[in-house]
Amino acid sequence: MIQHSCCVYLGNELAAYGFGNDHPFGPMRHHVFEQEFYRQSLQEKVDILPPQTIGQKVLELFHTHAYVEQVKQQSILGTGYPDQGDTPAFTGMYEAASFVAGTVCAAVDRIMRNEYQRAFIPIAGLHHARRNIAAGFCVFNDCGIAIEYLRQQYKIQRIAYTRCSSFSIPLPSNSYLHPAEQYFNDAVGPKRPKSLPIICFPDGIS
Repeated sequence: MIQHSCCVYLGNELAAYGFGNDHPFGPMRHHVFEQEFYRQSLQEKVDILPPQTIGQKVLELFHTHAYVEQVKQQSILGTGYPDQGDTPAFTGMYEAASFVAGTVCAAVDRIMRNEYQRAFIPIAGLHHARRNIAAGFCVFNDCGIAIEYLRQQYKIQRIAYTRCSSFSIPLPSNSYLHPAEQYFNDAVGPKRPKSLPIICFPDGIS
């Protein structure tokens, strides 16, 4: 039952996205967020929803078929890299990354149906992956998938994509937006368009 204007997605399916205890993107991120979330009693202010997965067809709104098939194979073997050595494959990688992307699209649906004004996913915003290769610990680019999903499912053409982070990293802007539609700012800058959703991410997505 919908009780608040904001929802937060929590669950083991999101926690499964991680690259081992010795990796900077380890398995404890979700646990630490969840622990602090409940310590501050934030569950009293938002609705908590379970993660959702997504099919290959939606993944390929952004990613190439060949790349998704590569991820599926490396997910079975749990070896190799879906990029040039930055992002190690792990068993179940495809399923875990699909839950991240699927949860983002589920949040998009909820917002577009006016069920919520805001949504937050603590394991998401994996914005480095390009259409045909992983990068920076990001297997599937849920930001890019969400943008293409908004365009195709809801016929939205102008989308403000805003980066909120404390460090500077090149973003794969040319991977999914026409140059005339690129609006990248560390905060909401002077080129904020007259458009619809704003996707913001630190390494979660809101």
